[in-house]
Amino acid sequence: SHQTAFNMRHKFLLALQDFLKQNPVTLSGVSEFDETFVLESNKGTKFTADSTRKPRRHGARAASRGISSEWITICTGIQRDGGAIACTVNRAKPSKEELAAIFAGSIQPGTLALTDGLRSYNVLKELGICTVVEASKEDGFYNLNTVNSMHSYIKDIYDHYRGVATKYINRYNAMFSLVFRSTQELSMNLFSSLCNTSTYRY
Repeated sequence: SHQTAFNMRHKFLLALQDFLKQNPVTLSGVSEFDETFVLESNKGTKFTADSTRKPRRHGARAASRGISSEWITICTGIQRDGGAIACTVNRAKPSKEELAAIFAGSIQPGTLALTDGLRSYNVLKELGICTVVEASKEDGFYNLNTVNSMHSYIKDIYDHYRGVATKYINRYNAMFSLVFRSTQELSMNLFSSLCNTSTYRY
């Protein structure tokens, strides 16, 4: 049934979340940091007369322009050749305190942190965790391609589910953190197999 499938999905998501708590990801080397935004969602909840807003239809947009409190922030850090961290602690642009709460203790000393220039990320430098450098469009090395690729993956999943209830968002963030690299590796292996025509008989 639909309810059984929903319950089983969330059992797996909770298992992934617990796994990350017991085996936290640590970023090192060259790591990229950025944030992406998704609309607040009360999916699965019935709206009442005293609700703070009216329900949205599928595909509806935010009531106000720009990054407002309607947007839920997914703060993301990913090592170019390693693990990833995705976590939500608030709405709109993240503050220094929020970024410190997410990444303090999860970054090894000597890490080169590439960011989009948001000043809040300077807290990583202030804490003595790593060197913070703003990414540049002109320099091929100092880019945010890896974290942007992860954000595209997250948005694709959101589109597939037609949104995710905000109260469950960190469960899904745990899945994004663990599955993104596996998805990339699977795609690369499949591409390599298809390109290696010597393994096929015609």
